Amino acid sequence: MRLYNTDQGPAREDEPGVLTVVDLSDLGRLSALVDRVLGHGRRVPLFLSEYTIPTHRNAEFPYWVDPQLQASWLSSAFAVVHALPQVYALGWIHLFDKPPIFGGLEYAGGRPKPAFSVFAAAHP
Repeated sequence: MRLYNTDQGPAREDEPGVLTVVDLSDLGRLSALVDRVLGHGRRVPLFLSEYTIPTHRNAEFPYWVDPQLQASWLSSAFAVVHALPQVYALGWIHLFDKPPIFGGLEYAGGRPKPAFSVFAAAHP
């Protein structure tokens, strides 16, 4: 699952794509499909796991953003998922950077990135 489809990060107003790739803007349609197929008409809660936004050239993804933009995109992602009652969690995959992986909420030395406070505020 890819949680954004442009270099501008997650947005609720994006036109939904086909369900072979699911962006944040598709979560309502994805949830309806899951409810219909797996829940037999009942709501199935969604746990979105392994979310990350790299902040440096890395081994996992062919893109990265600066740490301030990581925080902004994460804030946008939480705005989207908090508006959807069927989403009960958004999980982050890497707490800290560990080269060659740079998608953490903290730098390799343990200093928090700006996104750390965004994530903490969304999980009181």
